[in-house]
Amino acid sequence: MKNLLVWISITAFCLGTYFFIVGKDKKDNYHYSEYSYKSNHNAYVGGDAYNYIINGNYFTGFMVLGSSCYIFGILCVIGQIIVSNFSDLKDSLESANVGIINEIRQEQAKLPSLKTLSASYSYRSKTQNGISASQTSVQNPGNYYQNNQNQNSYR
Repeated sequence: MKNLLVWISITAFCLGTYFFIVGKDKKDNYHYSEYSYKSNHNAYVGGDAYNYIINGNYFTGFMVLGSSCYIFGILCVIGQIIVSNFSDLKDSLESANVGIINEIRQEQAKLPSLKTLSASYSYRSKTQNGISASQTSVQNPGNYYQNNQNQNSYR
């Protein structure tokens, strides 16, 4: 991956240079002869003004292509720098933190397991300040409703 971005950026710079050269040729090298067809260079139709307009459009297109290739090449170089810096940073952090990670794992091994903690929590929730759950005022909501119905029937 590291070398791929370098090769892509080199290719983009080469293509950009080619497009700049072709665009400059379209702009600077124009010759139209009415007498000899073989001596025409960058001439497409039978009038100078039309040929200048066509060559100007070609010039603009090739310059845009060349600029786009250069921008893409620069982005690939920036991407290469970022990838190489992050991989170096990752390697240095891993080597520096190996001791700290081992210490954390040793401390985690000393802690009680989750099953032990959940068992002690469920025991604590059943008792409230030394009073078991069966001694609290509302034991079963169904029984409470039935008791109230029985009281209402005696009135």
